[in-house]
Amino acid sequence: MSGSQLSGMCVLAVMLMQAESIASVSPEDSTLSGSPASLSDTSAVYGTPSQRAADALFSSVGATFAEAPVVMTATKVRTQSGGREQEMEVLSIFGPNGEALVEGPSSAILAREGRLNIVLHDVWDRYLSVPVGKRIADGVEAALGDRMLAGFEVMMRDGDPPGLWLDALMMRSIGSPKVISIERRDGNSDTSIVRIELSGRFGKGWIDIDSGRRVILGCHSEMLVPMEDGREPFAMTMDMTTEVVFADAILHPLELDMGIRTPVSHRNQLDPVLRNALAVGDVHPPLKGILKNGDDIDLASMRGEYVVLCFWSTWADASRGGVELLERLSASVADHPDIHCLAVNVWERGDDPTARHAQALAAWAAAGFALPMVHVGDDSTRVQWGITTLPYLVTIAPDGRILDLQVGWDDSWLDRVRNLIRP
Repeated sequence: MSGSQLSGMCVLAVMLMQAESIASVSPEDSTLSGSPASLSDTSAVYGTPSQRAADALFSSVGATFAEAPVVMTATKVRTQSGGREQEMEVLSIFGPNGEALVEGPSSAILAREGRLNIVLHDVWDRYLSVPVGKRIADGVEAALGDRMLAGFEVMMRDGDPPGLWLDALMMRSIGSPKVISIERRDGNSDTSIVRIELSGRFGKGWIDIDSGRRVILGCHSEMLVPMEDGREPFAMTMDMTTEVVFADAILHPLELDMGIRTPVSHRNQLDPVLRNALAVGDVHPPLKGILKNGDDIDLASMRGEYVVLCFWSTWADASRGGVELLERLSASVADHPDIHCLAVNVWERGDDPTARHAQALAAWAAAGFALPMVHVGDDSTRVQWGITTLPYLVTIAPDGRILDLQVGWDDSWLDRVRNLIRP
């Protein structure tokens, strides 16, 4: 998992790393009395009575959600990881003919009159608007490239099978969840509350369902993913509760205030980073930072000279390969004062700017590089330069235009750039 990140999602899903789970649960062969006999298309995998009962209950819950005239939900999620706790609430209204309004702390979705509108609250000037049919998750997948970004509520409303929306419900924290056991809560045969235990590659958890109303009440997961190089495993716990109300009609039209945003048709036009993706021939964006000795530096002051930059961060292990290439280039042009090679530290993690700067300086000292190192304290530089992957190497001509771009590191880059700058 070198250089990978955990990133947030549009509504509920969280993009998580792929790894083998070290968590396990011992299966139990308990059954749910009176459970339906029909099975979904996942029954070939779910072989035990417990698995079949849970599969039938999941299918029944999904069908109830999909077929109701109107569904309103309030979902609260709390995650804990690395000593940090985060909470969010997602409110949803689903009407007939594919109409829906889903609002979360960072984004909102409005599907109405054949259009899917996606608003990111921190993008003030644009929103994504694309055609959509009655299946909203299809539109989200086409627009954003990942069906689970729609959230489990949208996937259930679309009639997706449990094998799809279960992973979204658990926020991908379990990894291909499989049913371990099913039992009535508190061992009470009179209660309609059923708990289904799950296990997967990343961890374990459970889902509580009101089998009488056929609605999900909440879920819990515990994730533990081994890391490379002897680092501490990534651990996360997630708790979710959801309230579901069924109705016969929507009392008011579904609306979403777009502010002064204008619609765009492609996600790259919406994303504040991707929309700034650079190309050879572009004039470089501004860049200001702090050198290792504490002096300020401004890229504009180097106009008239060649500049080669390698953007890096301490968490991105692949950054080292890019910096090593830049160090080799710097050594080969040491006799040419009109060529500058700078390693630019961006995208450091943590809330404290001073701590971010300190961890960059410590990592640089430990690596022993001789290159000048520039630290950029805020995230605006990464946005302005359209940086989505590290390392990111940029070669700039004396007139300020970009001569070469390299995403990631490649040994062929060194000779290519040497030929461009012709020292």
